[in-house]
Amino acid sequence: AGWTVKLRIGARVMLLANVSVRNGLVNGACGTVVRWETTGRPVVRFADGTEHAVERHAWTTDVVGTGGGGAQWVVRHMQMPLRLAYATTIHKAQGLSMHEAEIKLDGTVFAEGQAYVALSRVRSKDGLRLIMPFDPACIRANPRVLRFYGETGAAGGAPAADAAGVHVPDDDELRAMVRTLSDADALEVAIIDNLQREDLHPLDEAQGYAALLNHGFNTKEIGLRIGKSDSYVQQRLVLQKLIPAVKKDLLADKITFGHGRVIARLTPEQQKQTLAAVFDEAREWPGGDDGPRTIKELIAWIQRNYHLDLHAAAFDKGDANLLPTEPACTTCPKRTGANPSLFPEVKKADTCTDPPCFRRKLDMHLVKIRKLHKDQLLSGETILLSDEYNPTAAKKQEGRARSLWEEVKKGSCPHVQRGILVDGPRRGHLLSVCTYSKCPKHRGVAAAGTTTRAGATERAQNVCFRLEQDAKKLGLQRSLDLILERVQSAPARDRQAVALRRPDLNDVAVSFYLDIWYERRKRVAEMMGWDVKTTAYGNNTDAFDHTIDAQIIIDSGQEQAS
Repeated sequence: AGWTVKLRIGARVMLLANVSVRNGLVNGACGTVVRWETTGRPVVRFADGTEHAVERHAWTTDVVGTGGGGAQWVVRHMQMPLRLAYATTIHKAQGLSMHEAEIKLDGTVFAEGQAYVALSRVRSKDGLRLIMPFDPACIRANPRVLRFYGETGAAGGAPAADAAGVHVPDDDELRAMVRTLSDADALEVAIIDNLQREDLHPLDEAQGYAALLNHGFNTKEIGLRIGKSDSYVQQRLVLQKLIPAVKKDLLADKITFGHGRVIARLTPEQQKQTLAAVFDEAREWPGGDDGPRTIKELIAWIQRNYHLDLHAAAFDKGDANLLPTEPACTTCPKRTGANPSLFPEVKKADTCTDPPCFRRKLDMHLVKIRKLHKDQLLSGETILLSDEYNPTAAKKQEGRARSLWEEVKKGSCPHVQRGILVDGPRRGHLLSVCTYSKCPKHRGVAAAGTTTRAGATERAQNVCFRLEQDAKKLGLQRSLDLILERVQSAPARDRQAVALRRPDLNDVAVSFYLDIWYERRKRVAEMMGWDVKTTAYGNNTDAFDHTIDAQIIIDSGQEQAS
């Protein structure tokens, strides 16, 4: 169960999230409630004297399922980012500066230097008060520091050191022993110290790492300095490439670090489109809110829309002269295989993340291949092919419509020609095709007006599939009618107590599943981690029989429950 904070005017409170870093409204900032707005928002006067109305804040957490499908969700909750702050732990106070504080140093202080952290939070000794009794044993220093001062004699004092024959340096000698930091060194120390704070926002981390890069460090050296891996540093540095709109949502916790890391690898225009897609798809979900897609869904969306398979590209990936303004694909940093640590979820190394460059290279390749086959194109030995079935659309591409040719093996019939594909996913490839409309081998026509056995079988399978689906829906409808009848037959006062059996719930779930449109069935299957199987009906190999998958999952759950 959750907990409730009761506030009143005069209550001391602490912020629990970075609401506005620019205005100093950061996690740990303290203030006093001074009034309420008519909307119900509390107005807090913070330590610097400014007053701000505090709004509800959204937190999101990525959760990965433990099942075989590896389903992933984003858990999102909203609450007022305030808690009563009459006291705080020393750990939580790290990084804070206070005008005054009452500090209790007792047996709960367990770490070396922890007392120093507590005492140094107060700006002056006038604002410092110790709660008695005070336990001197909690003042613990690092043994290495004690050894240093013991060796110099500073810990025991001059008289004891003189008696032991140890020279105690005076103030001038001590100042000479202290290394004077340059501005660059001081900045480096400050950055590294800041990066080791807990609850540091990933964008602040990225800014700190970028500053260290400017001071001559590389990512491996930064990782060693702060105790993180090279991959950890790189994945946060990439956030520097986010457009302002994405950074704003990341700071406001509308999206997570995982979303930001994935989006940051795209071009600015792609980032703008992707940010809109992050929320638009979620709003279409039945009963959903304005939360974002899961990271798994976002990655799949980006791969469908922006990531292009270089292995299937028609042009030479190692040709640096194909497009002089861009490097060869084999050495390009925008190829996922060039930096696997930034693209851990992309399994194929030969994936292009720059569609405009990919299209320009295809254009240049087409110009090159058409020039190479100029004589064959003029003689008709080689033809231009379009992947468009619509003749008008194909004509615009100067190619022969897809309905007028079949891809075949070279030499498989007397009518085989060579063709250049000018559009579609395999644009630029050379194909062997049959264009003879009455070819008995490749066009599926045994004689004029005679339908092939394969065509008749295909139509029969389609009819069977539709009948099977209709029967399944009819059976479900009957089950739902029986459920409704059982609930309505109960006395009105007892209807809420009527328990639905597991088979009843299964029927309701499957009925709902069948009523949602095709793309949403796919999303359900992906989210649940169900195996996707191609249907055995018809010639559409991309069709998924999710109904069977859903029924299998529900049936297995029923067996486990029983």
